[in-house]
Amino acid sequence: MVQTLRTRREVKLHISPPRLEPGSQEEWFADALALPDERLREALRRQIEAEYELPTHERRRAVVGRLRAWLRLGERAHRLVAAYEAATASLPRRYEVARLEAERDAIMNELSRSEFEALRRVLPWLRTWSTDLGEEPGPSETDRTLALGGALMVR
Repeated sequence: MVQTLRTRREVKLHISPPRLEPGSQEEWFADALALPDERLREALRRQIEAEYELPTHERRRAVVGRLRAWLRLGERAHRLVAAYEAATASLPRRYEVARLEAERDAIMNELSRSEFEALRRVLPWLRTWSTDLGEEPGPSETDRTLALGGALMVR
């Protein structure tokens, strides 16, 4: 019976377009996690491509929704992020650059400090930011700028 449920989810995800609206992504990502690794990367490639095609203001909303959905997934987000990184690496470099720029924009302008701190445990490129500010944890503006700018340069 478990196998039947898993197969139904795979078929649904295979034909279902990615969801980009904030608030609807968590369910899509949770369903995607039921897929085997290669199918998961394929689904995420479609999601990355769809996000890339959005106008800038809509992309920001989609990225904020994606990052918050990942945070709500808790420990399950680690497998998802690893597959997302692999899916991004399989696409032309412009997708990675656009993704990192959009994530940087979302983090700098839309997310709270606590969301930022939680994302540091999930997103590999954020782990280099300093949190040594004394009373309140989080990166200094200089650390944030350097880390985000550096993330776009690394390959």
